[in-house]
Amino acid sequence: MIRIIEESGLSANYFTIEGASDSGQLSDNLEARRLAAVMFTDMTGYTALTQRDESLALSLLEKQNGIVLPLIRAFGGTPVKTIGDAHLAEFDNTLAAVRCALEIQRKLREYNSATSPDQNFTLRIGVHVGDVIHKDNDVFGDAVNIAARLQPIADPGGICVSQQVYDQIQNKAEFKLERLPAHQLKNVSTRMNIYKVLAMDSAKIVAESNMPKERVAVLPLSNFSPSQQDEYLADGMTEELITAISAVQGLRVIARTSVMRFKNAGVDVAEIGRTLGVGTILEGSFRKAGERIRVTVQLIDAKTEEHIWASNYDGDMQDIFSIQTDIANKVAQALKVKLLEKVPPSQKPVNIEAYELYLKGRSYWNRRTVEGVTQALKLFRLAVEKDPQFAKAYSGIADCYMVGLMLDLFEKEGQNEAEAAIRKALELDEAIAEAHASRGLLLTNKFQYAEAGEEFRRALALNQSYASAHHWYAMALADMGRLDEAIAQATLASQSDPLSAPPSNVLGTMYIWARDYDKALEIFSDILKREPDFHPTRRNRSMVYLLKGMEAESMKDLERGLEGTDDFHRNSDFALHMAWLGRNEEALKYFEQAEKFARSEKLLLGARIDFYAVSGDADAFFRLAGQAMELRYLTPQELRYGPWLDKVRGDPRYLDLLKRLPA
Repeated sequence: MIRIIEESGLSANYFTIEGASDSGQLSDNLEARRLAAVMFTDMTGYTALTQRDESLALSLLEKQNGIVLPLIRAFGGTPVKTIGDAHLAEFDNTLAAVRCALEIQRKLREYNSATSPDQNFTLRIGVHVGDVIHKDNDVFGDAVNIAARLQPIADPGGICVSQQVYDQIQNKAEFKLERLPAHQLKNVSTRMNIYKVLAMDSAKIVAESNMPKERVAVLPLSNFSPSQQDEYLADGMTEELITAISAVQGLRVIARTSVMRFKNAGVDVAEIGRTLGVGTILEGSFRKAGERIRVTVQLIDAKTEEHIWASNYDGDMQDIFSIQTDIANKVAQALKVKLLEKVPPSQKPVNIEAYELYLKGRSYWNRRTVEGVTQALKLFRLAVEKDPQFAKAYSGIADCYMVGLMLDLFEKEGQNEAEAAIRKALELDEAIAEAHASRGLLLTNKFQYAEAGEEFRRALALNQSYASAHHWYAMALADMGRLDEAIAQATLASQSDPLSAPPSNVLGTMYIWARDYDKALEIFSDILKREPDFHPTRRNRSMVYLLKGMEAESMKDLERGLEGTDDFHRNSDFALHMAWLGRNEEALKYFEQAEKFARSEKLLLGARIDFYAVSGDADAFFRLAGQAMELRYLTPQELRYGPWLDKVRGDPRYLDLLKRLPA
């Protein structure tokens, strides 16, 4: 005999069978039939991924399980079974099932935006409500079959529900329901009405409002050349297009560092748009066969994924410059903005062999490693030999020295080499933004801030999207004591290169200077979601935790941030940490060890100035401060704003130091 138990609201009716044991368990030959909401999830493209990279597929499957299963339980559902990459779950409440599906998709978008594109994945979800049969710890019935059939109809990252689900949730303001054409599902006798579910999600509304059409991402061009050795040409063409389109007044173009993360990633355009905060995306391909080239491009609305404009270009390598310019013009026309009157410098006649060497050099330089910079410098020099009038190659040489100095690849004479290369590049072509920005950085290092500011502003007038110019200008402004302007420039740097850690790391540092530790913590944490092993940010977040009195979190970040560092840096950082906490004996022991491992007097000077400030030894600090400032081991912005100098700020000698700062 069947007993019916009614529940109010949107809960399903339960059908139980008399004859169950007192424990509620059914004997093996009995069935339990009930009305339930059934959710079926499936990972998009999982089978193809397992064939391509089984290790990655298994890793993503584990991540999926870690997101989906806890959420099913949190919304009152029961995970029934897992079939490979698919999950079957049962809910007593239809509304809860749909809310759970929406939360799963929201969490996945959050996960995907915080990880590299090769770690991204999407799910399709189907939800139906109907009769299910419980037997032998499994669930059967039409509701299960229909939910499984609905799932493939959903978009990647989407949800589809049946008419029966629609009838129960249609009046809920939190959902937007979009009817799809009626479908004939397999093994279902009649055509079914199916609905796409969208959340009236403020986060999504905010994301789309931050996707203006004037913000453009040029995705890496696919290399369709017969030789994979021509990959550098496709990447170089991508970078040149970024530069050319950046010459369009009113457009903001995302930097190469961020867009290259989507190379061969298989992420849909809408997701890229939300991740980068762009409303327009240019994608395409490059093919070189002999001296003939073909470039195919299409401009896409990132919100709707509709094509705005597309074109094919065929020609010789000599035509590559006019192709770049024409694409920039077409983008401007399509987005109804106007080109700067200045003709892009890439139109100047260039030896094609030198240009190919230059593109190959850029592909090495972009790695930002000692090996990459060394190889790039050789290629840029070869390009100059082939074409002594090729301004961009000289700019590339300057960039190699600038990055090489940061990597300790060159001694001080590297700065002179950089200066000479910049001078030559600008003699040949005054309109190279990179050369002006590099000169600005050189002038900043010489404390010539007025001249540096002029160079940065000139660079940004030529290329308003050049992230490095915004980044370096922010540092110069902070040195000058113009912190609000520095934060504004650092914000623009981060927006121009949103997935690159260094610009956002600088922005977080500016908020430390402003004593807005919560904002700094938010920025650093966001970086570490994307790049958990970016040690400068890990150590910066450790500092913020320390400033907020969160000792355990600070120590955890410090230890991880120092992984792989040498004994000098490890001991000197631990010395500062312990001194800040007032554990002076431990601090002194670490500092004495650091002194033993210092490779040079310069490094030791930097360690001493910080240690004396944090430990409150004002006499020792001021004895060395002048020398440290001259060598930039104590930068003007640190002197103005660094929290670790708070113990010496009350000393009259501190005001004397401020008076010595260059204007």
